Amino acid sequence: MTTSTKNLLIKTVVSCLLLAYLLWTTDLHSVWDAFKTASPFWLGAAFSLHIIGFLLSAYRWQMLLAVRGAHYSVGYLLQSLMIGIFFNSFLPSTVGGDVFRAYDTSERAGSTTEAMTVVVVERLTGMFALGLFALFALLFEFSQFSHLPIIWLSLGGLGIAFLCFVAAMQPRIADVVKKVFQHPVVQRIPFSQKIRTKLRQIYHALAVYRRNRRVMGIAFALALVLQINVIFHYYTIAYAMNLQVSVFYFFLIVPVVTIILMLPLFINGIGGRELVYIFLFGQFGVPRADAIAFSWISFGMVLIQGVIGGMLYAIRKKEIPSS
Repeated sequence: MTTSTKNLLIKTVVSCLLLAYLLWTTDLHSVWDAFKTASPFWLGAAFSLHIIGFLLSAYRWQMLLAVRGAHYSVGYLLQSLMIGIFFNSFLPSTVGGDVFRAYDTSERAGSTTEAMTVVVVERLTGMFALGLFALFALLFEFSQFSHLPIIWLSLGGLGIAFLCFVAAMQPRIADVVKKVFQHPVVQRIPFSQKIRTKLRQIYHALAVYRRNRRVMGIAFALALVLQINVIFHYYTIAYAMNLQVSVFYFFLIVPVVTIILMLPLFINGIGGRELVYIFLFGQFGVPRADAIAFSWISFGMVLIQGVIGGMLYAIRKKEIPSS
């Protein structure tokens, strides 16, 4: 059994056990009642916010690709984003869509590695924007959350990722890594030269953004707007369900949930998503059934987008439209 197969099996078991526990310990009639009381109008409004999010994401991705000399139309990138959601939703991973997006833009980006670096930069700017919101919310407004380890662990992980991202663009760090790979002992390690080549490609791809601070500034500003849109999307679902949670608290809840669900512990967040919402919403007295209904509604909207992305993948033309 390969390592990837073992990891998939572990994640499947974890998600199934968590889901079984939730179904066993939750009154499903109450969950159904929470579904029925949700306002269709506000649920529709929440879903429509995805349109704004896709446009912002496509434009930001287009700008980051253009710095690399890879020019694509917003329409093409919108399709790629939607198809990426299809792969994320129906593959046992949350990064399958990113791999597709990298492959989909590799022809003009230079290589799949460089295209993947662009996708990672685009992802990270969004995550750092969410983390910034959470940090300010925690420090200046919501001190009652400061005792929760889950909050600090999430922000700590994001902080480490930010430091690694900045370090990866520094010439001095690149020189150190280069010297390590030039050491005779390291050169005898299988695949060391291949790893060195990949790291060099990643460094040169990131160095482009270090030299284009204006583009990175605009990308981060767009990420802030995008993440505000994401936060209001989730708040609108809560408003549709009449959950008594202020919109301001979502500036902390959404980043924490997003970061936790990126951990390779669940199949598409199943099981973990519900437990995190139960725990965080429980701080405001939201019933367990309502938290689960909220989780399933938000996940259902993602699945709908995945189905649309799958349809686009089935009918799209193979040739790349002109930018």
